[in-house]
Amino acid sequence: MATIRDLLEPITTIGLHLAAGEASDAEVTSVLIAETLDAIAEAPPRSLIVLTATCTHASASYEFDIAVRQAAALGVSGLVFVDPTALSPTTTRLAERSALALLGCMPGSSVADVVVTLDHLTRGDSGTLVNRALAAIQEIRELSRTEPLNEILQRLSLRLGTPLSVADSGEPVFVSGLVRYHLSVELNDDATRLALPAIASALGRWHESLDAERIAPEQARTEALSELLIREGSPIPSITIDRLRATGLSLDATHVAICVTDGSTSTSSEDELLPRRLQRERVRASASSTCAASEGWSIAIIEEDVILVRTNARSNEASNRTVTKQLDTLVATLRRDSGATQLFFGVGTVQTGLAGLQQSAKEARIAAGAATTDGSSWKISTFDSTGVNRLLAEMSSSWAGRRVISELLAPIDALGSVRSRTSIETLVAYLDARGSLVEAGRTLHLHPNAVTYRIRRIRELTGWNLDDPEMRFALHVAGRVRLMIQRSTN
Repeated sequence: MATIRDLLEPITTIGLHLAAGEASDAEVTSVLIAETLDAIAEAPPRSLIVLTATCTHASASYEFDIAVRQAAALGVSGLVFVDPTALSPTTTRLAERSALALLGCMPGSSVADVVVTLDHLTRGDSGTLVNRALAAIQEIRELSRTEPLNEILQRLSLRLGTPLSVADSGEPVFVSGLVRYHLSVELNDDATRLALPAIASALGRWHESLDAERIAPEQARTEALSELLIREGSPIPSITIDRLRATGLSLDATHVAICVTDGSTSTSSEDELLPRRLQRERVRASASSTCAASEGWSIAIIEEDVILVRTNARSNEASNRTVTKQLDTLVATLRRDSGATQLFFGVGTVQTGLAGLQQSAKEARIAAGAATTDGSSWKISTFDSTGVNRLLAEMSSSWAGRRVISELLAPIDALGSVRSRTSIETLVAYLDARGSLVEAGRTLHLHPNAVTYRIRRIRELTGWNLDDPEMRFALHVAGRVRLMIQRSTN
C-alpha cells in the first residue's frame, strides 16, 4: 500500500505537495472526487479525497475547519486541493493536530490529471513517470517562434517536474548537423531519459525554422554570389549584378575572399559526395553564425568548397591580417565539430569591385589548394601576391590566357586526365630543375631513370622540342598555370 509519504516523494506533473498537516505513513487505498464538502461524510477510511475547484470556491473558511475534523474522525488519509486556496490558521492547526495531510497541486492542474496521477501513485506503478514524459513531449509540440527559449524551458520543467536548462554537457541539440548546446536536468530518472531525446530533436527543428527565416536574405546573396564566382574570368551579366545589388552587397567596395575546403578531389565517387556535402553544410552553418552579415561577411558555394567574403565599403581596411584574426574563432569551432575531417583554409588578396572579388576568390582557392598539397590542415594559408604566383594567377583568370594554355597543352590533354596530369607534373618539375634529372627526381620522389623515361615519352607523344628555349619557356608557364588551376578546383 502507498502512504502519504510515498505519494510526496516522486516528482509529478501536477506538482503534488504538502500544504498543511503531516506527511505521515497513513495508507491510501482509494481516491475519491468531492464536488462539495458534504461528500466527505461518505468517504471510507484510508481514502484520499480530491476537492474540485468548484468545491473549494463554494466553501467558507469555517467549513474547511469542519471538513478537517470530520475527515480525521472517519480515518481519511488526506484532502487534495486541485485549485490552490488560502487555508486559515485554524484549518492548518486542526490538520497538524489530527495528522491529516492537506495536499496542494500546481496551478492549472485538471481534476482528471490529479486523479490519474494519484491512482498511479497509489498503485505503485510507473504510470506517473510515463505521464511526465508524455506531458513534456506534448508541450514541446506547441512551440511558438516568438517565445524565448528560457520560457520554453520553464514550461517543460513544469511538465517534467524537474528544472531543465541549457548546459555544456547532457542531451545534445543538433541544428543543421551541428551541436548548438546541450540540455541538462537536475533529476535523471526514467521520465527525463524518455523525454529528453524528443525534446532535443524538437528544439533542433525549432531552431532550424528560426534560422531559415533569419538567413533568407543571406541565402539570396549566397546564390547570387556563387553565380558570380562560378563565372570568374568571363563577362558578368547585368542580371547577376542586379541580383547582388538587391542583396545589399557593396559592388565597388574592397573584398577579400577565404576558401574552406576538405581537400578532396572534384571527382569524388557517389559514396563520397554525400558526406562531403554534409560537411560543406556544416561549414556553411558555422560560418553563418560566426561571420555575421552585419559585419560585412558573405558566403558563396563553389562545388563542395565554401567561400567567405569580407567586404569593406569604406576603405581598404579588409587586410589579410585582420581577416585572419577574425577567422580564428571559425577555425576553432570547425575543428571542434568536424571530428576526423581535415579542413584547409586559403585567403586571397584584397581586391576592389566585382572583378576583383572574382580574382580574390580564385586566389583563395589556389592558396587552399596549396595548403592541401602541403598537408597544412587547420592553418590559414595566404596567397602569395608577389612574383610568379601573381602572374600565373592573372593568366589563369583570363579567358584568353586559358585558351592559349589549352591549345598549347592539347597534345598532353589527349592522353586522358590521369596521364595528362602526371605528364604535366613531371614536365614542370623537370623544367623547374632546369633540366636536372636528379633534382626533378627529388621533387617527384622518383629515381632519375624514371624521370628520364617519362620525359622521353613526353617528347615522343607530343613532338615537343624541349631543347628550344622559347618552347621550354611557353610550356613551363603553361604547365605551372595548369597545375595552379587544378589545385584550386580539386
